[in-house]
Amino acid sequence: MSAITPSEIAMDTLLATTDPLACVVVALLVDIVQSQRRWGWMRLIAGPSAYSTVPGLLGAKVMGSGHGGGFTLRPSASHQGLLCRFENANAALDFLHSDQVRTFRERSDECWAGIMSVSSARGQWDHRHGE
Repeated sequence: MSAITPSEIAMDTLLATTDPLACVVVALLVDIVQSQRRWGWMRLIAGPSAYSTVPGLLGAKVMGSGHGGGFTLRPSASHQGLLCRFENANAALDFLHSDQVRTFRERSDECWAGIMSVSSARGQWDHRHGE
């Protein structure tokens, strides 16, 4: 019998969420290798429409960064992010194991992905209140 890890407990809690306003957010942060930077720029230009066919996706934002990964007016050619809102944890996990995310990993020096359960929120996402 194997021990249950804290991440498994957290995932069980995430999967058990039944609040209709709750959703799951995936954050993907990458540092694209120099030879793939044109591909990376094209991801930014394509914007969220590049993810319109992802099952369970409620919304997406692509993000660039300032030079050196900071907040400067000079854009970074390599540091990018993707923020996605999913209707449930299974859809988010499927996305994290998808070819789209695998391609980011293969073309990056560094890649970090986080999955978060939303328990409350204020404001809007693309002019829409919580769905």
